[in-house]
Amino acid sequence: VQQFKDVSREESYGNKVLEKAFIAISKKSFASKTDPSLLAARNIGNMYTGSVFFGLASLISQVPYAQLQGKRVGVFSYGSGCAASVYSFRVCGDTSSIAKTLDIAARLDKRIKVSPAGFEKIMELREKTHNAQEYEPSGNVDELLPGTYYLQKVDSMWRRVYGRTPSN
Repeated sequence: VQQFKDVSREESYGNKVLEKAFIAISKKSFASKTDPSLLAARNIGNMYTGSVFFGLASLISQVPYAQLQGKRVGVFSYGSGCAASVYSFRVCGDTSSIAKTLDIAARLDKRIKVSPAGFEKIMELREKTHNAQEYEPSGNVDELLPGTYYLQKVDSMWRRVYGRTPSN
């Protein structure tokens, strides 16, 4: 870093060598601060609006509450150039009951794995039934988590009827 001490602020803006040096220096620190919040995103992919909240849920589920106590958490949501929001908060209190309820790692492990061919069949069915009337989905509701709402049918006027799996 000392080699850059005489670089002016204006020169630093476009200096790729300087940028790479600072990225290398901060890489470990950045990873330790961001990796715990990426569990859901790495396993599910882009969730658009939900990404910011799944990041927060991942952080709470991956970092013991004693390590989070008193820490400031920054939350940033980028809206594809149209809008963005940023806020922060300080963690106060025990987050372990939240982490236990979320149980993200276990829920991710329980996902049903589908082959690419199976996924294509699911998507074909979705395309065929999009905006369908007089439609009753087929599928095993026993695979849903307790308390999950699911679509039972769509009538001739596109009114939806929902069911709910039993809660534990």
